[in-house]
Amino acid sequence: MLNRIKHVIKCFRNKELYKQLKLLDSEEAVFLFGSPLYWNEGDQAIAVAEHRLWEKHIKNKNLVDIPRELWEQKKDIICSKNINNRPVFFTGGGYVGDVWNDEQLFVEDVLHNFQNNPIVFFPQTVYFREDANFQRFIDLLNSNKNVLFFARDSKTFE
Repeated sequence: MLNRIKHVIKCFRNKELYKQLKLLDSEEAVFLFGSPLYWNEGDQAIAVAEHRLWEKHIKNKNLVDIPRELWEQKKDIICSKNINNRPVFFTGGGYVGDVWNDEQLFVEDVLHNFQNNPIVFFPQTVYFREDANFQRFIDLLNSNKNVLFFARDSKTFE
């Protein structure tokens, strides 16, 4: 797991960041949004598991990590790449909802910018305190053509 953390942090260095952005041009690239750059061990373990799953079952595509912080810095470059119709993945966890507002705004921004892409959420726990925020999120999901959302608990599933 420490190697995974080091890898993600390295992506923020200019040389590694450039490599990640160059991968966006590859037809073999698919995108994992929301990779954690923070030290929550559970979220880091989820990221490691996602990468292992990917390496084991999908060997012909590059999984490109796009943490929220990278999106905020390089959104224009990422959106300018020809990634239409390629799958967009969101890392699993419990950040969808209005508890972690920065993370939710990031998810909504990505969804808004990739409305024609297939979207897959790895297992999530969703929690909204405000019904209006929940409804706004549901409307956004419904505006996308192809969303697959995996729930990791019964309340989220409902």
